[in-house]
Amino acid sequence: TIFALIFGVHTWSVIIPQALAGVGSVFLLYRMIKPTFGIGAARIAALVMALTPIAVAVSRTNNIDSMLVFTLLLGSACLLRAVKQGKLVWLLTAFALIGLAFNMKMMQAFMVLPAFVLFYLVASRVSLKKKIGSLLLSLVLLTGLSLSWAIAVDSASSSSRPYVGSSQTNSVLELAFGYNGTERLLGQTTGLAKGDMNAAGGGKMQNQDNMQAPNGNGSSFS
Repeated sequence: TIFALIFGVHTWSVIIPQALAGVGSVFLLYRMIKPTFGIGAARIAALVMALTPIAVAVSRTNNIDSMLVFTLLLGSACLLRAVKQGKLVWLLTAFALIGLAFNMKMMQAFMVLPAFVLFYLVASRVSLKKKIGSLLLSLVLLTGLSLSWAIAVDSASSSSRPYVGSSQTNSVLELAFGYNGTERLLGQTTGLAKGDMNAAGGGKMQNQDNMQAPNGNGSSFS
């Protein structure tokens, strides 16, 4: 949005942030690996990431997968610093970045959460009591940041905002934990199957003024 505001809405101005995020992810990975495993391992890891076909592909589109990866890597770097320095602020920052990533790609951002928690429990040198307390505080912050935008949208009247695209109940929360949650991560269908929407009254949504138009030009959150 900032790039479009400054440079105008063009193909290149929309894609540049993702390209920069892809480059930034390579740099972050290099910086994270070098102190522990040396410059050779860091160069190899950075090169592999830079040349991974899917990483290159998504960095050339307006999908925000590259931004998701960059944000989670930045969170990982903060987590490493939290373990090395024993400072709560870095742990809170790491989990806050996961919450920010949730607002980008929803539950896909939580895939790193078990590893974050386990790594901090095993690697941190503080007492077990402090570990648990710090993690609980971090999880509270994570939850608040993750749900902030979804709750704000769902709290607004449906008549004064666009329809939440890909949801079945015009709810960001349902979208986050349904279509963009368990259905993507587990391959399971939650709620109504998409093919049954019209039979279950889903066709009624087509009549809403703020529903996305068939040609894709209508307003919707997705």
